[in-house]
Amino acid sequence: MKWTTLALTFLAFQGLAQAQWADEDGFVDYGMTHQVITSGAAVPTSQSQIYYGTAHIRSKHAGGTGNCSGTVIAPTVILTAAHCFMVKPQAQKMKVVIAGQTYGVSSYKSHSDFRYIPAAESDTGRAQTENDVALVFLKTKLPARSVPALLPPADWTITGYVDGVLAGYGMTESKSLDTLGTLRWVETEVEEYDTLNLVVYGEQNFCQGDSGGPIFTKKGDRYTVIGVNSMANCSDTAVVVKVSEHVNWIHAEIARWNSQRSI
Repeated sequence: MKWTTLALTFLAFQGLAQAQWADEDGFVDYGMTHQVITSGAAVPTSQSQIYYGTAHIRSKHAGGTGNCSGTVIAPTVILTAAHCFMVKPQAQKMKVVIAGQTYGVSSYKSHSDFRYIPAAESDTGRAQTENDVALVFLKTKLPARSVPALLPPADWTITGYVDGVLAGYGMTESKSLDTLGTLRWVETEVEEYDTLNLVVYGEQNFCQGDSGGPIFTKKGDRYTVIGVNSMANCSDTAVVVKVSEHVNWIHAEIARWNSQRSI
């Protein structure tokens, strides 16, 4: 696949480096300089990309413990949902677990226009959100096995449906706490719900603890994260935030993070 560089920032602090590249279709990869092939070993299989690229985000706050899911999109950046941080947990009381390994959190950033709409104020009678995306910034770079998911271009859309993969560390059914914390994924069809959201139908769907988790779709031998789970409630329908609507915000926040770390 042909790739062209959009931006390259070397981070002096802790020797971190992150690069932004785009292919001929506009799909952005923050992991090109992060991938390592040793002794001719093959790049990770699709299954291992999900295993090492999906995060369990845990936080402690006054009300207890929060559990969300997320997607590795750069060596030190996790994409997740803004509603995971409505209680404003302290970064030092958060941790990210990927494939059994724990990583510290430096900071997080919710979309400035995030809005939570309680069920009582919603036209649908269900709680809703707007601009429900956030980024978690790690203290240290992830190992090379955590290949970042590609980001779609801002004009990415679905005609009909695409084959996708839902992933998350949530429960298998509502309030089944004993099933929380295990990474599960399921193949499914994904459609556009409206210009801002995607929709997934089916009994095997997002549940509690899967908030912020990804919908992946394949591009070549890599996965692209096209959706972020917002307010799915263990039902047979999940309306999911469309990542392409927020990629400009994501790029801007990663650039800001890079510039702060290089100071």
